[in-house]
Amino acid sequence: MKEWHRLSCQGIPFPLDFSRLMGVNFPDRPAEETGEMVFTRQGRGIVKRIDVEHHTDPRGLSYHWLKFHREPAEDAPDSEATAVAQGKIAMTPLQFERTAESFFANIGG
Repeated sequence: MKEWHRLSCQGIPFPLDFSRLMGVNFPDRPAEETGEMVFTRQGRGIVKRIDVEHHTDPRGLSYHWLKFHREPAEDAPDSEATAVAQGKIAMTPLQFERTAESFFANIGG
């Protein structure tokens, strides 16, 4: 909580609408061993494949489980994964638009 307070005291602008958010990733280590807070870019990701498994719970209700298959990958120096691997707190500004706009640009759409 004190990290958020420190950021607001430094005048860092947080998004005020629901189309953007701040992703925060902490390294898996004691607080006293955690490094500085840095702004990062979203990394490439390590998900190779996602399987959807169908199950039935003890009440007989159906549900689905996402099973992620991951593989190691090297990320850019300014990515969230790199920052967290270095023991830093990664702050990544994100937005929800996920349409591949470059595809439409390439087909003239």
